[in-house]
Amino acid sequence: MSFRGYGVSLALGIGVPIPILNEDVLKRACVRDRDIMAPVVDYSQDYPQNTGKVICYVSYEQLRSGQIDVEGEKIAVGSLSSYYKALQIANLLADEIRQGDFRLAEPIAPLAKDKKMKPLVTRRRPS
Repeated sequence: MSFRGYGVSLALGIGVPIPILNEDVLKRACVRDRDIMAPVVDYSQDYPQNTGKVICYVSYEQLRSGQIDVEGEKIAVGSLSSYYKALQIANLLADEIRQGDFRLAEPIAPLAKDKKMKPLVTRRRPS
């Protein structure tokens, strides 16, 4: 993918089946977009450190509307994910599980909890 004024970037989507083993797991999996909050971060204030300042939080429902309100100003927003593609992947996984082609197994290794993402390093062209 490419962002105008930013350049080439990588976007990766992963489909992960969630085994619904009981009612408690079902309740946790049935979260609506209005209940999932995301931070709106201003990275311009401390450039180039890119630590950012959280201005506010908005719900996924607000983000999917195409416009959010930030400090009284309407801001156009867009999604990097696709509900259409997510539904296709979910149906594919469900079909594979029903047919016995996708088998659940114990985790191979836990995800690292102490690793942090490295910030994007801005490089300048040599003059």
